[in-house]
Amino acid sequence: MDVMTSRSWVHSGREFSAQEVADVCATVAWLPGLARHELAATLCEHLGWVTLTGTAKIDACLEFLKRLQAAGLLVLPTPRPSPRRRSTPPRAVSSGRWSRNPPWTARCRRWPRSAWK
Repeated sequence: MDVMTSRSWVHSGREFSAQEVADVCATVAWLPGLARHELAATLCEHLGWVTLTGTAKIDACLEFLKRLQAAGLLVLPTPRPSPRRRSTPPRAVSSGRWSRNPPWTARCRRWPRSAWK
């Protein structure tokens, strides 16, 4: 852990003190079951690392975590596979009640003005 105490880290315009780097490493070790994206969101909230509009800098945090892992300061959870997307488009309904009167062609009923009161 001499690497953390010897210098500060600068990433994406923010300087991280040795204590902040130690806190990040402790948080990663404390939450091993979180996905990388959730871990980055948690760290951004904990560190107050946000853009000018107030959104978390999750992508920058993920890059910073990878830098810390490359330096040997922490071990990130393995990336989870993304969910598979449907490769075929949904089928159109061609029979049944919607084929005679589809809902997207229904007309709105006009109510008389006297009913508005």
